[in-house]
Order: sequence, then structure tokens, then C-alpha cells
Amino acid sequence: MLHPLILAVLAADLAAVALVVAAAIVALRVLLHWRPESADAEQLRLERRREVAVWQAGVAALLFASASIAAIVAVASALPALVPGAMCGTGVLEAMGGAGGRAILLRVLALGSLGALLLVDGLDRTAPRAPLAEVSARTLLIAAALVPIAAWSTWSAFLQLDVHHAVDCCAAVYDPVAERGTGLFASVDDSVWLGATVVSTLVVVASAARLAARPDARRWPVVLGSGGPLLAIAAGGALVRVLSAYRYGVLAHHCPWCLFLAEHGRVGYPLLLALWLVGAEGVAAWLATAIGERHAGLAPAARRRTRRAAVVALAGVLGYLVLAVGPALLWRWRHGTWLG
Repeated sequence: MLHPLILAVLAADLAAVALVVAAAIVALRVLLHWRPESADAEQLRLERRREVAVWQAGVAALLFASASIAAIVAVASALPALVPGAMCGTGVLEAMGGAGGRAILLRVLALGSLGALLLVDGLDRTAPRAPLAEVSARTLLIAAALVPIAAWSTWSAFLQLDVHHAVDCCAAVYDPVAERGTGLFASVDDSVWLGATVVSTLVVVASAARLAARPDARRWPVVLGSGGPLLAIAAGGALVRVLSAYRYGVLAHHCPWCLFLAEHGRVGYPLLLALWLVGAEGVAAWLATAIGERHAGLAPAARRRTRRAAVVALAGVLGYLVLAVGPALLWRWRHGTWLG
């Protein structure tokens, strides 16, 4: 496959892997030889190398995130034209077998590890003695393991893409509806998705508002850290099972990839961003608070990061409500009934 978007994903992934592996070599040396109380030449040299490694990891995170966006654009908009019978990303993933889904999951995990690394390094830079140097090194080693695996999984999925045999997007979407209990989205009742979304939204809004006002409040970071990912999952299920119908104008079309198409305003991209912000920033608030409690010198910076995470999570919830729930309310106002 020599499509320009696929080549762009490959190039960015290769650059990210090279940078994160190079940074991981320094991280390993930090774990073996780091002596912050020493001022000898070896320690000073290691500190300089660590600063370069942190910069390399930041660039790798930017490249890998850009490649992930490009991969979504390729699956949603470019590759359906190459797969016979594909109308959206659902047909592309069907043509990849199970490799496409695994690649997406691994990229999410790799992005999460890179995000944790950036958070730890961001807090570490606020203290002159770098108390999180070894924690940052361990986090970097985890990212260095996940990023190459995710990149290879993505490339393998593209290589497995079958452009010679026709797929049936509609069958992939409607068969689970006809055969209730097949698949994650089909096996859970719509009311469960909606109920879980409402409850988790209230939990996230309450905890994020509390932390935005008082970032040193106890227990609330744990609530937001667990509620954010739960809301992202529940809201995603509710979007696919119930709320997307108000965008499509038809029932039982449980296809998330059609939301990325131009005829539906490419609303899938901001919705995906909103759900990512809710889940990732919820975890970030908990992680920043935990670091601040363990390292008193980092507490002010940790509180600022917790407040920022709470505000961003609230923005993500608001974006989801406007883009996903708004069309349903507008439909109800215009037609006097719900789709169902």
C-alpha cells in the first residue's frame, strides 16, 4: 500500500520509534547510574543526556500523535475508496480482519504512556533537583516498549488490508442488530449505555468542578481519575447505540466510522477528541495529585496541573454534550418525539 497517508503514518511512526528508543537507552543509564547528590563529571554528563532524552521523547510523542491522527483519517476517508464495497472505516477494518482493532487499542495504550511521561517530566522540570528522574525513566521505558509494538501493529494492519475482495459495511453494522447479543455494543441494552453515561457525567462534572475550585481537595482526584475513563467508554457506547441516530436520521445504524464522513460534518473527530480529553485528563488529575502528595516540593506544580486537568475534562464533557446530545435535543424540539 503506497497511499500517501499510509506512507506518512509509516514515516512518522519510524521517526517516533527511533527517538523513543534512543531516549530509552539514556533512561536505562539513569536507572543504573543516577546519583543526584553527586556533582562529578559522569553525573553532570548524564544530566545533560537526560535533558536531551526528555526532548526526544516529547518530539516522539508529537510525531506518534500526528501519525495516529493520520491513521484515523486514512481509515475513515482515504482507504474506503480502495476497498471494494467499503463505504466508511467499518469496511476498511473488516478488510483488515482483526488487525485493525488491535492496532487502534495498542496506539491508545502507547499514547497514554507518552502522555504520562510528558506529565511526569513537566512536573519534574519545576524542581531543580529533578526528584522524578527515576520515575520518568521507568515511564519512558514503558513507552519505549509500547510505541514500537503499536507502530508495528499498525503497519501489519495496513499490510493485511485486502483490496481485492469485496466487503459489506452494512452487514458488519446491521448483523449484530439482527442477532442481539453479538459484540460489545449489541450485547448491552441501550438504556444501560444511556444510564451509565448520565451517572458518569454527573460524577465527572462534580469532581472536576470541585478540583477546578480546590485542586488540593482529597479523594476527588481518585473520583475523577476513575470516572473520566468510565465516562469515555459509556459515552462512546451511548453515541454509537443511541445518539448517532440523530446525526444519521435513521435507526439501528450503529456505525461510529460514518461520523467521520463529510456528509455528517466529520463530527467524529471533535467527538473523539472530547472523549479522549475526558478520559486522559481525568487520569492526569489523579496522577498529578498522587505525585504532589509524595513529593512536597512538587505540590504547587501538581495542584496547577490538577486544576488544568479538571478544566480540560469539563471542556471535554461540554464538547460531547453539545456535539452528541445537542442533535438529540434539537430533534425532540423540532419533531416532538425521540427516535426509537
